[in-house]
Amino acid sequence: MGSISCKACDCNHSDVKLEGEFNNDNYLTYHGFRETMNTFFQNDFQDHDQYKAHIKSLVKIQAFARRIICKSRYLTLQRNLKPVYVYFNSEEVKHFVGHSTRMVGYRELVCMKTYKNGGVYSGEMRGNLRDGLGSMKWKDGACYDGLWSFGRPFGIGTFTYPDGEVYKGKWKNYYSKGKDSEISGLGIILWKENVKDGYKWLWFKKTIDLNSPRSVSLTPRNEEKLQETQGKYLEMKHVFEVKSSQPLKSNKEQKLVYPDGSMYIGDIISGVRQGIGKLSWPDGDTYTGEWKNDIQTGWGVNNWSEGSSYTGFFIGNLKEGVGLYKWPDGAEYFGQWKTNKMHGIGKYTWTDGKIYLGEWEESQMQGFGVLLWKDGRKYEGTWMDGKKHGEGVTWYSNGRLSRDIWRYGRIIKPDV
Repeated sequence: MGSISCKACDCNHSDVKLEGEFNNDNYLTYHGFRETMNTFFQNDFQDHDQYKAHIKSLVKIQAFARRIICKSRYLTLQRNLKPVYVYFNSEEVKHFVGHSTRMVGYRELVCMKTYKNGGVYSGEMRGNLRDGLGSMKWKDGACYDGLWSFGRPFGIGTFTYPDGEVYKGKWKNYYSKGKDSEISGLGIILWKENVKDGYKWLWFKKTIDLNSPRSVSLTPRNEEKLQETQGKYLEMKHVFEVKSSQPLKSNKEQKLVYPDGSMYIGDIISGVRQGIGKLSWPDGDTYTGEWKNDIQTGWGVNNWSEGSSYTGFFIGNLKEGVGLYKWPDGAEYFGQWKTNKMHGIGKYTWTDGKIYLGEWEESQMQGFGVLLWKDGRKYEGTWMDGKKHGEGVTWYSNGRLSRDIWRYGRIIKPDV
């Protein structure tokens, strides 16, 4: 039969092997090895059993060597993939550890223990390794205060970066590493959203410090505004997640039916809706949430029959405070509301992939904000009535950067 090849699907698989295809600098493959050994041993061994025994032994040696080489390659690959941290590195961990060091079963309290890199540690240690509760300060101003295990943070701790930014939370895996794609586009602003490990937080801080062009492109005013916007957004998101996790359950379910066909099931005090309850309209619209004096006030969820929904805070039957609105076509807005309008800090996502994070007024982009296109373009600057207005910086998909002056969506002074 002829040879089988799937070259037509360009997957490079074929049972036709070219000369030298099995060659390798470290070891022979099984087939090449057998062919070579057959020629050698058939000449030197007349006893068939002795010949088979030697072949079997050499195959075992070859397999053992292959495992050693593969393991070495794997470890090298892992070392290359590991993130390199300025803090908590291996040299620092091993600074006071010697060949005679033993992991004793008790912890001892030390004060002002100085490391080679200038860091000073005070707290609990076990066998010359930081272990337990302790605090470490570095010469550049960084500081960590929290739990340690085998020389590195593990558990709950607070790290203060030299620029003053603080992470407080869990420390789990020293080799946690983010992805470059996570800080592209709006990621450089919202990278904190998905960070649940202090080591990953450190990786992001280092990567952004090295790669961020903002230090040369934006004015200090915009830099401050960017930090303020991100801080408010993350604070809102935390409040939203906490409230969303709490169940909406009435204390004592009672039922009211209204002349228009709508029906209420939930808490009722003195004949009015007060507490937690669900109101259903004849057209399929529903509201489930908090009530005060017969009015939607507090946390609740509105679902409309055409497919849109709102989850968030209400005051006087109107969306007011932090909330998430979803449209039937997939667009959504998360942020602050005022009298049923997007007002304050918010993030809007279009169906075509565009994302805006920034200030809103009367449901229009107004003030400072960042707009990201799906192709990688990004604008950071000021807005008026939903259009670019004032000074802004644009990153283009080809890597070019431009600072311009805008007036209602049109550039009046390019590359200022």
